[in-house]
Amino acid sequence: LGKTYVNTGPGKDARWPDAHVMFISEAVAGLEQQPDYRYWGAFMKADLRDGADDPSRGSFFGLTWRRIHHPDFARYSFSRYELDLRYFVSPFTQRDTVAVRAQAWFTEKSPGRQVPFYLQPSVGGSEVRGLDPGRFRDENAVALNFEYRLRAGEMLQLVGFVDSGRVFARPGEIQLGKLRYSTGAGVRLKLDQDIVAGIDLGWSPQGLHLWFRSSHLF
Repeated sequence: LGKTYVNTGPGKDARWPDAHVMFISEAVAGLEQQPDYRYWGAFMKADLRDGADDPSRGSFFGLTWRRIHHPDFARYSFSRYELDLRYFVSPFTQRDTVAVRAQAWFTEKSPGRQVPFYLQPSVGGSEVRGLDPGRFRDENAVALNFEYRLRAGEMLQLVGFVDSGRVFARPGEIQLGKLRYSTGAGVRLKLDQDIVAGIDLGWSPQGLHLWFRSSHLF
């Protein structure tokens, strides 16, 4: 697939068209006005994993609520709910782990209000490794990750993964049947339980993407 890069500033780059040329400012929330925001919120979490760096068993639950507000640009004020669920199990031996993660970002706002594009959740890169970072962006998003991790030696761990996700305008349009998928494999270099370095190679219809890591994705 061909790629078009857009210069969103600051400054100009003759190689890429300016965002003001590519888009009508009224159609892209926050393109002309980028105010300073006030944030507040609350969160709760339950961490039942047997380790934070490289868990093999257990689960994790996280729920966050944030209010993002600016008194001078009320039309860009909104609330964001973030859900993070993880589960780990060793199905066959002590050297392998199945890891599953589900994430969701939901936006709540009053009629007539918008979410600036730079504050919209995105899917790509750290959510779906076969896509460019921030490839898809909207007011709501969901991402699902599956990994099989195998300890192949004292310092070597092999990883196979399937990632998926999508963005959507309204919470009722989640439609999991329309997820975008990527697959891939990775290698982790470990020292005891700590990951020293690693790489992931993800594939999707967009092509191959190589990522360098200093920890697991989750």
